[in-house]
Amino acid sequence: MPIPGLNTILESMRSNFQPFRLQNTKVIINANDFVFTVLYKADDCFDREPIGLYLSFKKILTAFDRCGITPYFVFNSGNEKRGRTLDLMVQQQCANMDNVDEDSPSISDFCCPFFLSKHILLSVLRDLNICFTVMSPVVRATAALSAQLKCPVLGSCSDYFILVPSNALSDTADNGSFHRFVPLNYVDFKPDTEDCSSVNYRCFLSAKLFDWQRSTLSSVAPQQRILLALLMGSNTMAQFRLPPELHKRICAHRDKFRSRRELRFYVIRDWLSQFAPDSKEPVERIIDAQLEAHRDQFVEQLADCIAGFTYNLEHHSHLLATALNLPEPCSNVMFGELCLSDTKVQSVPVRKSDIHALLSGIVVPHLEIPNFTVGWPSRFLKAFQEGKILTTSFQPLYGHWVMFSGLNEGYSGTSLSYMLRLPIRVMHYRLIVGFERQLGGCDKLVGLNPHVTEYLPCGNKLVSLTIPIDAITLDPSLEQTDHVFYSLLGITLPTDPTAPGWMISLAVTIAYCRAQWSLEGNLVPPYECSLTLALVACAVVSFQTDEHSLDHYAELCNALEAKFVLVSSLPPFCNGLLSNLLTIYFAYTGLWSLLNLIESMMPPTYESKLLHFLPLWRLFPSYCLQHWFAVELQTHPPEKRYQFAIRELIPRLYRKTSRGGGVSDASELHVLESTFSQALQTIVSLNMSPINPEHTLQEVKPPTFNSKQDRSSHLPSALVSQQLQVNRGAPSVPFESPDTIYSAKQSQSHHAPLPRTIKTTGPRHHRAPPQTDNTAVFVANHTRHWRPRNASAQPQNPPRSDTSH
Repeated sequence: MPIPGLNTILESMRSNFQPFRLQNTKVIINANDFVFTVLYKADDCFDREPIGLYLSFKKILTAFDRCGITPYFVFNSGNEKRGRTLDLMVQQQCANMDNVDEDSPSISDFCCPFFLSKHILLSVLRDLNICFTVMSPVVRATAALSAQLKCPVLGSCSDYFILVPSNALSDTADNGSFHRFVPLNYVDFKPDTEDCSSVNYRCFLSAKLFDWQRSTLSSVAPQQRILLALLMGSNTMAQFRLPPELHKRICAHRDKFRSRRELRFYVIRDWLSQFAPDSKEPVERIIDAQLEAHRDQFVEQLADCIAGFTYNLEHHSHLLATALNLPEPCSNVMFGELCLSDTKVQSVPVRKSDIHALLSGIVVPHLEIPNFTVGWPSRFLKAFQEGKILTTSFQPLYGHWVMFSGLNEGYSGTSLSYMLRLPIRVMHYRLIVGFERQLGGCDKLVGLNPHVTEYLPCGNKLVSLTIPIDAITLDPSLEQTDHVFYSLLGITLPTDPTAPGWMISLAVTIAYCRAQWSLEGNLVPPYECSLTLALVACAVVSFQTDEHSLDHYAELCNALEAKFVLVSSLPPFCNGLLSNLLTIYFAYTGLWSLLNLIESMMPPTYESKLLHFLPLWRLFPSYCLQHWFAVELQTHPPEKRYQFAIRELIPRLYRKTSRGGGVSDASELHVLESTFSQALQTIVSLNMSPINPEHTLQEVKPPTFNSKQDRSSHLPSALVSQQLQVNRGAPSVPFESPDTIYSAKQSQSHHAPLPRTIKTTGPRHHRAPPQTDNTAVFVANHTRHWRPRNASAQPQNPPRSDTSH
C-alpha cells in the first residue's frame, strides 16, 4: 500500500539513514522492487533489452556472491488488495492515460516491460540456483522474516517505513524487533573494498540503513505511524476528512521551503506525537470527523487498511521461511491457516473495537487475507511458488479482479496485445477452476460469480472484461500433457520428429499470434512476412548466443538506425512493429505458463515430450534488432524476403565464437540456414484457427470519492461502467497493423468495431528516466551506448509504479 511522496520526504533528511555495508549476510529482497530498480538504474538503453537485463541481473548476483551476500528473492502474487485499491488504481490509470505524450516513439519508451523483466530475473535465479518464491503478502512477509533473522530487507516500497510488528504494538516499541530496511536506491551494486592489501579482505556493497531511533518518525509511537500513513493518503485509501483541529493546523501552516505534501506530513506527525502510545483518542477523533452516514463504512475501510500495515512476527516469517525452505527454525505460529472463503470473512461485521485491537497488537483473523494456496497438492504449489505460472492467472479468481496497466507494458497498442492474449488467459482460468473443483476448494474462488473480471487499457479508455468461465477438468488416465496443450489451442501434434522442443515452442507462439491476427485481415505467408522472418532469424542464431553477443547486436542496431533514420529520414521506430513484437513476447510467456500449469496438474511422468520453452532472453535477445531487421525486410519485395534473410540477416547475426571442434564458419552458417528453414516450415505446418472467448466489454469511468464507500476492495464502489458491446465469439478490439503481417488485400472484420469514442491504437507510454531530454538527437556510433547529447543525471528518487502490493 505505497504512500505517495513518503519516500521523497524521508529520504530528503540524512539523519533518517546510517551508512551500512552489505557483507557476509543474508538479505531478503522484494523481487518486484528489485526489477524496477535495475530497470531504472540501467546506464544504457541496451541494458534494458532482454539479453542486457539478463547480463545486468547476473552481474549484480555475482557481486552478491563476491561479498558473501546470500539473497532470498520474494515475488508478489498480487492478491492482497485492501481498502479502495480498485477505485484508486482506476483513477490513477485514467489520469495516466490522459497525460501521456503522443510524440513519435523512441528507444527509451520501449525498454523491456516490467512483466517480462520479472520473467527474465526468474530465469537468472534458476540458472544460478538462487533461492526465491512467489507469495502474498510480500511486503509484510519480507519485513517479518527480516526481523526474525536479524538481516536486511531490500525494497523500495514506502510501506517498509511504516510497517510495525504486532508485538511492538502491545507495549512500548522495541526497535530491536523491527525489520532492518535498506532502500534499494541507496544500494551501490558495484563491490567495494576498504583495504585490498589485507589477506582476509572481503568485498562489500555500500548502502544505507533506515535508522528507526533517529528517524523523523521516532517521535511518533508505532500505533500512530500507521495512522500517519493513512492520513497522508495511500494507494488503498484516499485522503479522508481530518479532525477539525488538524485540518485548521494544515491550512494555517505555511513554509515556502516545503511542498504541500511535506507540510501535511509534518503537521500530522506533530499532531500524533502528542498522544500516548496506547491512546485511543486519535482514532476516535478521526472517526468522529467523518460524516455520520458514512461512518460505518469508513470504520470497515480503516480497519482493513490498518491490518495491512502490521505483521505478525511469527506467523508471517513462518509462511515465508517455509516457502523458501529455510533451515532456521521459526517460533510457534500464533494462529493457524486462515479461513478459505472470503464470504466467511465478509460475514463478520467490523467494529471500532477491531481497530483498537489491531493497534494493540491483537490479531483479528477475519481482517486477514485468506491463504488461497491452502489445500493445493505439493506439485501444483511448487509450480506456483517457483514462478512457473503467471500470477495474473490467479488474481481475478482468488482476488476478485486483475488490472493490466498500459504504463507497465511500456508500449502502445496495449488493447490489441491484451485482447490477443485473452484466449491464453481464459485457458488458465478454466483449468484452475476445474482443478479447484476436483480438490473441493471452490469456496476460495471468490472472483468467480460465475464470471471473472479484468480491467485493461483500450486506446485512451479503460475498459472491463467480464468473462464467463467453463471449467476444464483433466483426467490423467486418459490425457497426456502435450495432447491437452495442443487440444486447447486447436492444433494437431507436429509430424516432424527432428524438430527440437525449443523450435516447436517458438513455432506454436508465432502460429498462435498469426491465427489471432487473421481475424482482422488476410495474412501474408510466413515466408514473406518481414516480422516472422526477423523473429525466426534472430531466434535461430541467438539460440547459441553468449554473454558477448550484446555488443554485437548493439553494433548492428546502430548501423541499421543510421541507415534508416539518419539517411532515409524515417521515424526512429515503427510503433506497430514494436507493439507486435512485444505481443509475441507476451504470448510466448503466456504459452510457457500454460504448459507449466498443465504439467503441474498431471503426474510427474506426464511432462511434455514435444515442447521446451527456453528463457525469453535466449530466443528474443533484442527487440530493437528484430525491429530493424523487420524494417529492412520491408524494403524488399515479399517474394525475395526469405532469400534476403538467408543470405544477409543470418550471416550478419552470426558471430564466430570459441566453441571449437574444428567446425568452419561455412559449416555453421549452413546449419543455421537449415534450422531457419525448418523453423519456418514448422510454423506453416501448424494450421491454427483463431480462438474467440465469450466476453462482455464495458467502459469504466473514474470513481468519485464523495459517494458512500464500500469496505471491500473486491468490487468498485464508485466506478461507472457503460456497456459498449457484448461479443459472443470474436475479439472486441479491431487491429491496425503494418504491412509486416497483412497482405495488401484485406478482408472485412468478423465483428463490429468499438464506438469511435474509443481509439483502437493507444497512446504512447514513456519509460524514459526523468530529467532526460527526450528531444535530444540520438547519435549512432560504433559502441552500444546510445545517449541523448544533453542527458542529465538521474534523480535520486525514481518514480515508482505500484509493484509491491
